[in-house]
Amino acid sequence: MAMKAKAGVYTGQRVQLITNIIEGVRIIKLYGWEKYFNEEVCSIRLNEAKQGFKKGLLDSVAKMLNIGGLGISLLIIFSLYKATD
Repeated sequence: MAMKAKAGVYTGQRVQLITNIIEGVRIIKLYGWEKYFNEEVCSIRLNEAKQGFKKGLLDSVAKMLNIGGLGISLLIIFSLYKATD
């Protein structure tokens, strides 16, 4: 849940920045600030993507252990059973 909360923070920042850009597009164009705002949005989006990647990686590992854990535990149980026989 903490990973999702961190990604949500970055998403909120990005949405707020995009909203501000849309509201002030005339001023941004007038002063030539397009490059600065583009870099800001890309930076926040990169952080958001990193959090998404971390969350996806942890979810994949958890699913792999969940599925593989059954087979490993059966192997251990039958090995112990055979060893004590």
